[in-house]
Amino acid sequence: MDVNGETEREISDLIHRFYWLVDHGRAAETAEMFSEDARLTYGAGAPTPGDLQGEAVRLAMRQRQDIAGLVTRHIVSNLMLTRRGEDRVDSALLLTVFRSEEPSRDPLPHTVADVEESFVRDAGRWRIERRTISPIFVRA
Repeated sequence: MDVNGETEREISDLIHRFYWLVDHGRAAETAEMFSEDARLTYGAGAPTPGDLQGEAVRLAMRQRQDIAGLVTRHIVSNLMLTRRGEDRVDSALLLTVFRSEEPSRDPLPHTVADVEESFVRDAGRWRIERRTISPIFVRA
């Protein structure tokens, strides 16, 4: 089923705002972007691989904001959306991450990952229901 222009813009804005907030020291604000029973999976090669669900997802985003000295920039590309129902949309995208805890801020990408997500509309607002981040390339 096709995703209409308004839904495409809303989902795209949610994805981009999420990473902008993380990159600008405001990760705690992303906690409300997740559904109540959200699931977040970081695959092998991620800084903290494993699964989080529900309140643990929101807690992790609040804790992410408190990591001193960590500078990141997330670049989203190749976004594809698929409607799964009136209030459900899936996405697939490519995520390139620059990450540094060093003052030098090495300009090479740290990670290139495939990201698969599901979004659900709740009370007229799109929220992240499931996000799986699968690193494909990770710099040692």
